[in-house]
Amino acid sequence: RVAVEHAEVHLPGRGHPPRCDRRALRPDGPANALTVDLEDWFQGLEIGPERWQAFEPRLEAATTRLLALLADAGVHATFFVLGRAAADAPGLVRAIHAAGHEIGTHGFDHGFVYRMRTDQFAADLRRSIELLGALTGEPVQGHRAAFFSVTRRCPWAFEILSRHGIRFDSSVFPVHNYRYGIPEAPRGIHWAVPGLAEFPVSTVRLLGTNLPVAGGAYFRLLPYWVTRLALRARTSPATWMAPP
Repeated sequence: RVAVEHAEVHLPGRGHPPRCDRRALRPDGPANALTVDLEDWFQGLEIGPERWQAFEPRLEAATTRLLALLADAGVHATFFVLGRAAADAPGLVRAIHAAGHEIGTHGFDHGFVYRMRTDQFAADLRRSIELLGALTGEPVQGHRAAFFSVTRRCPWAFEILSRHGIRFDSSVFPVHNYRYGIPEAPRGIHWAVPGLAEFPVSTVRLLGTNLPVAGGAYFRLLPYWVTRLALRARTSPATWMAPP
């Protein structure tokens, strides 16, 4: 399952589509999944891990505040945790998990998947899920690639994820961007491969083009009313991404 606001999305066996449990929904709209990429501000830049020590860490302070806001709102989220961030702040990962939030992996070194060989991606994934599993005591079932970098250049990534026990992914952004995106990908929840559900970050369709509206840099750049209007206009569950 994936933690969502006011509902749960269940991942049944192969051959059956992912579904929402609408018994827990508010009557005025669909469930919306709130996700967090747990990484420090400099780890999301195109700067190699060997240079990260030169930058001021801010992750713990920002995440502590975010956890308080979520608790006050009574909302749970799925946190896609970068392996290096977990190694630097293991107590923070335990606190997130203890608060009832779901822990997924964001890989270990925040590298572009399509720049890796298959064995490199598998090793990076395995390193992250082993660390996160040790910290939470639970298997890691969710994944989001750094920079949404599962694209047409690396279709093999889904099979590797599935082999490592990942049951849901949120790496495909159905937009055109110079670093990522599969513009023609389905905009709703779907099976990437049998047994692995894909939760694309939400978009709106305008003049035949998918436009990003759901969090991250777009939340910083766009006026809030754009995000609010786009999500309220959806009739299917939305996936929204928040930085810590």
